[in-house]
Amino acid sequence: TFFIMTAMCVFRAQAEPRSLEDVIEEVNSSVVSIAVDVNDEEQSLGAGIIISADGYVVTNAHVMENAQKIMVQTVDDENFEAELVGVDEKTDIALLKVKNPLNLEAGHFGDSDAIRVGNKVFAIGNPFGLGNSVSLGIISAKERDIDKGPYDNFLQTDAAINQGNSGGPLFNMDGKIIGMNTAIFSEDGKNVGVGFATPSNMITWVVGQLKEQGKVVRGWLGIGVQKIRTRGEEKNNALAISAMA
Repeated sequence: TFFIMTAMCVFRAQAEPRSLEDVIEEVNSSVVSIAVDVNDEEQSLGAGIIISADGYVVTNAHVMENAQKIMVQTVDDENFEAELVGVDEKTDIALLKVKNPLNLEAGHFGDSDAIRVGNKVFAIGNPFGLGNSVSLGIISAKERDIDKGPYDNFLQTDAAINQGNSGGPLFNMDGKIIGMNTAIFSEDGKNVGVGFATPSNMITWVVGQLKEQGKVVRGWLGIGVQKIRTRGEEKNNALAISAMA
């Protein structure tokens, strides 16, 4: 009887969920604020996710548009200059590398395919340049196509997302990154409870390509038009079937 009661106590202790405050405190240091100098007078603000202790940071490609200088600020107010490793505009994902990284703490990706509509999530970002700011919500829908690109597959959430949140993470209640906040539906640029995040499984695949070759190479199958010669005569507009694995 003592053994059974002890085992039940251990099981209950292991199953006890962590408080939201503890989870946020654990993951907050993996989120950075990003300031991009576009020219001498303009600056673009966003957020990013530290994905490795050696300085790799993922963010949105649109945050990096016309970037001349990129600065990354941690939650401890440490500032680092970063360089652009690669961009995939079709999924709006960019990979940065912090120069001379020091004491960086990386976040951990979860399985975005496993997330369900109704699951609680929280976002951390840099809204209006305020630095690490947390908002709470749920997954409102999955596989959203918002006509942003050819590979739209967004998670929809009602967690507050505003200008400056772009590139910041969307976490599940275990502190795993299940998305990157990318876009909002709004008529005036302010949060109305309809935000969209790029799924983590897409991010990890794209980041792997950007790390290896600085760009994403995709397979394609289609029909193209090219000039061919038949029996010594050139024929234009002949159809040629092309494929690449």
